Amino acid sequence: MLRYVINNGEAQRSKVTSITIQFSESVLRSLSASDLVLRNLTTGTAIDPSALQLGYGQDHTVTISLPSLTGGSLPDGNYVATLKAADVTDAAGNPLDSNGDGTPGDDRIEKFFRYYGDLDGDRDVDFLDLFSFNKTYLKNS
Repeated sequence: MLRYVINNGEAQRSKVTSITIQFSESVLRSLSASDLVLRNLTTGTAIDPSALQLGYGQDHTVTISLPSLTGGSLPDGNYVATLKAADVTDAAGNPLDSNGDGTPGDDRIEKFFRYYGDLDGDRDVDFLDLFSFNKTYLKNS
């Protein structure tokens, strides 16, 4: 079983700079950037795997960042992330059971979005986003 966290769990979707996947056991030996397919459904294009940088953390987590993309963020759009489970194995060489149904090798699909200016993560850029921005405009951090 695995868990996706988009943007470190932040609500905002003005920028999507990371995707963290937590696995139930170590898959570090077999996992590569080409095992995750990121597709922008709005434009119909896939993000080149060479644009993905994998960082390995504790508790069997992998954080994917996008440093070579403009602003280190995905472009605007609706996305689907597909983890090719048949290519990912544990330390014993067993394929990943990504949906926890007891049968290994099922791809894991996660849908998410990125809209520049969407500060509250509700899939639009509206008055509430502008209001949040205005509360901090010209203030020091």
